[in-house]
Amino acid sequence: MTSKSYLIFVILLPMYLSIQAQTPFVPEKRDYVWLTGYASFSDDDRFGGARFDFNFSPPLVTEDPRPLDLYTNNTVMCDVEGNLLFYNNGQAIAGADHEILINGNDINPDAETDDLLWQASLSLPIPTSTYEYVLLHEEALGVDVLVTNLYATYINTELGEVTQKNVSILEDTLSVGKITATRHANGRDWWILVGRFNDNVYYTFLLSPEGIQDSYMQEIGEAPDTGIGRACFSPDGTKYAVYNGVLPEQEYLNVFDFDRCTGQLSNPKFFHFQDGDDISFFGQSVAFSPNSRYLYLNTPQVIFQYDMEANDIFESIDTVAIYDESIPPQMEQIHICI
Repeated sequence: MTSKSYLIFVILLPMYLSIQAQTPFVPEKRDYVWLTGYASFSDDDRFGGARFDFNFSPPLVTEDPRPLDLYTNNTVMCDVEGNLLFYNNGQAIAGADHEILINGNDINPDAETDDLLWQASLSLPIPTSTYEYVLLHEEALGVDVLVTNLYATYINTELGEVTQKNVSILEDTLSVGKITATRHANGRDWWILVGRFNDNVYYTFLLSPEGIQDSYMQEIGEAPDTGIGRACFSPDGTKYAVYNGVLPEQEYLNVFDFDRCTGQLSNPKFFHFQDGDDISFFGQSVAFSPNSRYLYLNTPQVIFQYDMEANDIFESIDTVAIYDESIPPQMEQIHICI
């Protein structure tokens, strides 16, 4: 029997397949460089920037001192060859030389909290353009960190400049973070999804060569309590999963089918974790395997696997990794890499 193994990177962040009748998407290396870390120039050697470079096999991990601190809000963009272009921490955008881009400061009107939101920004290439990119980002207001706006900021890498910033795309009380996207079935455009706070409402946007199209709203499935967590699409774009963790017994996993032609969610599945489910509050994330069959969910001590082909997805749960006490148990975000 042939076995397959997946490389699961657990990042401590203070942070395509074609289907029938759809246009195949040639994989690009837009995410081949990961940047993490903060306080690069302090006297404490426990802190500092790090760089994960997937242009090497195995990935090359190096120290990467930089003035721009990267906490939980962290977006990195490479070109199609895997060369670093720019990165963002919810407050500013820096280039590959770690210098702030022209007009790259003051990203988000409220810069007090926006660097501390998980998955609260997402960068995408403008379809058919060589040098133009859009950064989607949420604004958080007040001590309760309510997300009230979704903005778009536009970047031209040939000019090294932010050409427009903080353009309002959506005004609503949104889920904290969890901005994610997948390719349209045409292999060119992008679908972007965000959820509403404490609700079963999801907003879908289309990014095309003409820019971001007007959103449409879909009400579907059970409404989770919004909390810390992560949302993701499967690599083939047919599944969408979102985890929310508020407190023990207030932890939720939603899984949907997704239509890459229409941008519609369907077939909702909902699981509310209870006592005895071995899910520990704070630090959970979700990610799909490269073949899109398995969904992974982590706690600070355990990584679980769900089979998307099972008759009952949640009954298929299997423990695939357990914390061995070799490092502090602070697994917060997981990402799947080939």
